[in-house]
Amino acid sequence: MAPDTLVQQMPSLPTRGRTYLSRQLVQPAPPARELEAKFMATKAQDPTRPLEEDVFLSRLNKLQRKTAPSATHELRQLRADAAAMEAQLASLCAKWQENLPDPVVRETACMAAKAKWISSQAEQVNRSLKDQVLQQQLYLASLQHFITQSPFLAPSRSKEVYEGMHGYSELTGTMSDSQRTSHLQSQCDLGVRLVPALMGRFTRQHLPSATFSNPFSHTSVMADGNYTFVSNILLCRIPNRSLEVAVGAALHYFQNLSTELKVHVGVQCDLEMMQDLGDARAYTQMRYRNGPNFYSTTNTTLAARTTPESAVVVADFVDQDARYPIDRTSDGTVGLDSCLSFVSYRC
Repeated sequence: MAPDTLVQQMPSLPTRGRTYLSRQLVQPAPPARELEAKFMATKAQDPTRPLEEDVFLSRLNKLQRKTAPSATHELRQLRADAAAMEAQLASLCAKWQENLPDPVVRETACMAAKAKWISSQAEQVNRSLKDQVLQQQLYLASLQHFITQSPFLAPSRSKEVYEGMHGYSELTGTMSDSQRTSHLQSQCDLGVRLVPALMGRFTRQHLPSATFSNPFSHTSVMADGNYTFVSNILLCRIPNRSLEVAVGAALHYFQNLSTELKVHVGVQCDLEMMQDLGDARAYTQMRYRNGPNFYSTTNTTLAARTTPESAVVVADFVDQDARYPIDRTSDGTVGLDSCLSFVSYRC
């Protein structure tokens, strides 16, 4: 390396006859910029100096951050790219004209190439959409699998309760009075027979949860593509009461239902008797109204049966009745059909 740039001559040692204060002070080393300036001046005078010194002195400078290109440089780059694309297009046109000199054939080939490109793009989009559909199907299958493992699914059996309690019932216009009466009586008797077994199937798992001081109640909501199913299971134990007292309290509840709904939730409930079917059975029409924009009408059968060991009260609706039709298409009309059962056992 150059001795005049990197090596400084050390001062001579003091002689014995001179004191410490009379010694010459050591001069500080010149800064790096001065060294670099002196090196560049020397290099200009002697261009044959080795390259090692340039590499060494380049470490003395602080590394600078790469500057972002200016708008002018970007514009120049865009113009250069456009010129390159135009040149490529001209080259392709020249090749097409050279290989297909006939204009008609060339135009047909261009249209075919364009159609092929469009078809390839459509196929690519189609593959992408199929992949998305497959991915969504996998997500849906995973969700359905996790739903079956949910602890909330087992108690949510509203649709199953509905299908067990109700079967499609229709009273056509061609039926005579005796046929209508027989159909309604059969529906009432079927409900009275089925309800105890159904309630045992749906409430058996909840019986330990019901105590004298704390009744058990569970409400679940389910839906399919057409209807919403809401079910409520209420279990309570009544100590030191006879079966007749419990049945009387339940019947009193139904008698005062319209009054209680009006007082507590503001719903007007009217029950009209349309036909007495005998043996604690009746065919009624129940109308609910809550303001001018919410009202519902349903034709319902009511049946009750009391034995020394149990008491059953069942309410089930009729889907279609040509003699007493129900309009479900007008504004504000809500299809509110219900199945209700009361089962009491002597403990």
